[in-house]
Amino acid sequence: MEVHQSEPPQALSMGKSGSPPSTGCEECTTYLGRSEYLGGNIRIDEDLAKNYEDQRGAATATQDLRILELYKAFDMPPRLLRNSLIDNLMKNCIPWMPIVDRADFEGEPSPLLLQAAFLAGSRLGSAPLAYASCEELYQRAKALALSGYEKDTLTVIRAICLMQWFNPTGPEHISLDKSSFWLRIGVGLAYEIGLHREPSPGKDASLRRRLWWSLFTRDCVISAGQGRPRTINMQDCCVRPISLDDFPVKDKNAHLFIAYVQIYAILADLTECCVRKSLSPAKKVGIEAELKRWVKELPPCLQMYRQHPLRCPAPYDLEVRQLHIPYLTILTILNRPTTPASVPLQVALLSSSLVAGIFEDFLARDDIRYLGPTFTFHIFVASFPQLLCHKYPVLWQSAEQELKIMQLALHELRKTWPSAIGPQKIIQSFIDAVVHEPSSAAYPHPPMTADQTAFFEAFGPEFCRKWDLVSKASPPPALDPAMEPMAERSVEMTVESMSPVPCLPDQGGRMVADSEAFDVDPAGNWLYQDWLELEAP
Repeated sequence: MEVHQSEPPQALSMGKSGSPPSTGCEECTTYLGRSEYLGGNIRIDEDLAKNYEDQRGAATATQDLRILELYKAFDMPPRLLRNSLIDNLMKNCIPWMPIVDRADFEGEPSPLLLQAAFLAGSRLGSAPLAYASCEELYQRAKALALSGYEKDTLTVIRAICLMQWFNPTGPEHISLDKSSFWLRIGVGLAYEIGLHREPSPGKDASLRRRLWWSLFTRDCVISAGQGRPRTINMQDCCVRPISLDDFPVKDKNAHLFIAYVQIYAILADLTECCVRKSLSPAKKVGIEAELKRWVKELPPCLQMYRQHPLRCPAPYDLEVRQLHIPYLTILTILNRPTTPASVPLQVALLSSSLVAGIFEDFLARDDIRYLGPTFTFHIFVASFPQLLCHKYPVLWQSAEQELKIMQLALHELRKTWPSAIGPQKIIQSFIDAVVHEPSSAAYPHPPMTADQTAFFEAFGPEFCRKWDLVSKASPPPALDPAMEPMAERSVEMTVESMSPVPCLPDQGGRMVADSEAFDVDPAGNWLYQDWLELEAP
């Protein structure tokens, strides 16, 4: 039956015991580790105080329900819209966060989990909602999450993970609604119920591992994008690595999530080394070895290129293309330019050019709308090696096109994620500045070594304008006409679509970006402080 509003809260949510109905997970017990370092073999009875929930009383519970009704926390969308939002969630969010399935929304599901699912499904949807805005859906989920209404802690943590898709501001603003805020609440609750410990065998063991590694990966994503410390220290955890055994269906999405966890763990480790200025030569070699192992061990369903019977781009797959971007970002960071006077390294030029090629494909297929906010960071990282090409005419023609592609991608991303505004303005300011600088005659670097070209064996010239120029690699065999060809694309930037950014002359007369003029602190600025902290005369 199609309904616009649920039954009254008491009838909908309360079972015989007065608690919300079970969502398939037993209520979690509290994890306390004090006996592990204080008690030894002595049992410490931690359950001496009367439960806080028992002390609140019926009057307080009634007040909470009234507040939830004001937020329309129990309102449900029409059946068709509800199904559409769940479809969006399962298609665009759950591959990267496999913590719910369709069965969780059948029968009498948790109102909190439902509202969080509607929010996430609407965030990456392709059409506006007449029913309720993302903000309204978020407020409903937020009210339920903070009210203590849901008693199953696993359900609360899962809902909090889904709520991170809201993320209404960039890292330059302090907010209680950002992903980083909800991540820390989710991790705190995870510690309280012992998600960081290897679970005992049982029906929830696999769910607990998937939930823990979802939190861990979100922590890595946010840390890299903002250059801020991670919330989770794996030295305090003993959960075994995520594996195919943790998935009820061992399909492409299971392989995808495992590879996703691995690559962002590498990126977060690299971020930590860069921020702490502890990236030693030995550590760099170790990260490079991990990267080569990661890309070599990808199963065929996650590879961008088919190897047999003819090497060629695999059919377009949005998730597979997204998965390779952090790999290329790590290569760019390892070989990044540190100042505007740096000579761009071939590895960084090639990896950032590949990022531009992948985004060009996203733009051609109108798939930018399905990307999360972390992709603003990846574009920001990829743009700076291309900016250095202005000094070399042999490189600048292709770099100019790639910068236009990345700027247009940021312009599309900012329609959903405000965190794209800062990087877009800063990159445009440097583009406007470098066109006035003199250029050199030749690019002063020798061809790439065999060890360097090994990083790009999984790619080809179809996604990279600089493939022959920088890598000097031989092109692969011609594509089989029966295979799906890469779409011909042409991306034109309009002046009107870009926000003007002021530039000021420095003491040497060069035009540089006035970063204070637009008051932004974009994701990824920790990588290019020497570029961004420019003093006006």
